[in-house]
Amino acid sequence: MFDVLAFLYENSYSLEQYSDEESLSVELSQAGFDTDSIEHAFDWLKELCYIITTSPVYNLQHDASVRIYTEQEVAKVGSEGLAYLNMLYRAGHLSFPQRELIVDRVSALPDAPLGLSSLKIIALMVLWNQRVEMDFLVAEDLLGSASSEVESSVH
Repeated sequence: MFDVLAFLYENSYSLEQYSDEESLSVELSQAGFDTDSIEHAFDWLKELCYIITTSPVYNLQHDASVRIYTEQEVAKVGSEGLAYLNMLYRAGHLSFPQRELIVDRVSALPDAPLGLSSLKIIALMVLWNQRVEMDFLVAEDLLGSASSEVESSVH
């Protein structure tokens, strides 16, 4: 799934560009991705869009908030991932709702704990979906993970 998400970002695809998923699925299949990965990525993106548009929590701003992670979140995100998210948040590169979206999307995945490169792809997808302009160095860091994911799985 992460390789599909990274590929979509790297090639500036969005689900809105296509009238149906079938067109995009065909292009992704031609790029070398298997059907299960494509479907899983589409489902994950749909859930992200649904959460962004329907949950009032993700429209709140809590700049001075303190986040205590549950045991399940710690198990899913991992200590390295949590440190990375906290660094992005404290540096002002993630808002409270964006951090919560990332934790939610990681928690929705079956694998635990998630590797840092996969977490960065999720962060990239959350920010990309919200059309957030990223600091150049942050974008490069997140893109580096996306590029290496795509290269290792497609080529």
